[in-house]
Amino acid sequence: MTRATETSPAQAPIRLVVTDVDGTLLDPDRQLTPQTIAAARKLQQAGVGLALCSARAPGALLRIMEALQITGPCAAFNGGALFQADGVVDKNLFLQPEVTRLLINALESEPVETWLQNDTQWLVRDAQTPLVRQEAESSGLVPTQVANLADHVEGINRVVAMGVEAPVVASLDGWLVGQFGGFAAIARSMPCRINITAPDANKGNALADLARLYKVPLSEVAALGDAPNDIGMLREAGLGIAMGQSPESVKAYAQAVTGSNAQNGWAEAVEKFIMPRVQVG
Repeated sequence: MTRATETSPAQAPIRLVVTDVDGTLLDPDRQLTPQTIAAARKLQQAGVGLALCSARAPGALLRIMEALQITGPCAAFNGGALFQADGVVDKNLFLQPEVTRLLINALESEPVETWLQNDTQWLVRDAQTPLVRQEAESSGLVPTQVANLADHVEGINRVVAMGVEAPVVASLDGWLVGQFGGFAAIARSMPCRINITAPDANKGNALADLARLYKVPLSEVAALGDAPNDIGMLREAGLGIAMGQSPESVKAYAQAVTGSNAQNGWAEAVEKFIMPRVQVG
């Protein structure tokens, strides 16, 4: 891997930044730091577009978009939904209902919680578990408790398998890829969270969709991420930047590595790697 440390005149300018949210844009407390907000403003004042590309649901991104004054389209569910700043969804990719049903059955005996999500609902078996309550506080979404998840398999963008022990979740991730990899996109966005979406709902495709909507070639897009589900956009972007706490398997696909999200790595990346490639004026 070549890690960028400086720019050269031959490199394409950066006109769009596409960023992951949890573990990247947000600090470990899942907050925007003043340094990150200032760096985002600097990009926007220089005429650089800024878009979110997250495994989160659209509704869990709107507050962040408002805080950063993002007015253009963003991607949710790892690209399974493209939506506008007013919440209107322009594109939805759903899992096949039978695949969702099989996933629910397969996860039933595993030490994880299973959640179903689309752009309007977050369905859980128990709305009072610590994991659900933590997610509700962080995302601003309100869970809906249902008796049987298998009764709600139509129109699902994302199945989440949420656990508490990273090695157990990592092992389950590998098993799910082996069993369902031909019918769904499966990747972890956090050590204990597995996201399962429609086959074409991945961040590589999402990056291409966002570049098209912002009318920017991929060579002029910078992407920032930290987790396995970010690899697609790090690989496809003209400039891929991995966060400092990223696994080596993620850093291998980046051209640059910045500080961790506990060290304002996002703001550092803007100053060190992106702004030198921004053409002002």
